[in-house]
Amino acid sequence: MLNIVGYHGTSADSAASIIKEGFKNSEGENEWIGKGTYFFIRGISSTPSNQALEWAIAEAWDNTSKINTYKRFAVIKSEIEVEEEHLLDLTTEDGVNILNYII
Repeated sequence: MLNIVGYHGTSADSAASIIKEGFKNSEGENEWIGKGTYFFIRGISSTPSNQALEWAIAEAWDNTSKINTYKRFAVIKSEIEVEEEHLLDLTTEDGVNILNYII
């Protein structure tokens, strides 16, 4: 079992819902690499909280309507307990190799 600190970027409204009800795994067809909950962790970048904020800002953009779908962003800091086989760490060479195989 691994204990890590992760940062999740989202809208302020979604952050309030997450704090109240907990995380829900993403399940849509347009998910980045499948069903799950995504976090930025310390690794290649020393500022995972900034990466999570940048993600939230990028995810707000709607390419079709050319506007942000939300204007208030949030980053949730989480202490995560995860089995090593359930963690895809893209800060490692093995993790990147798995990602390249998946996509």
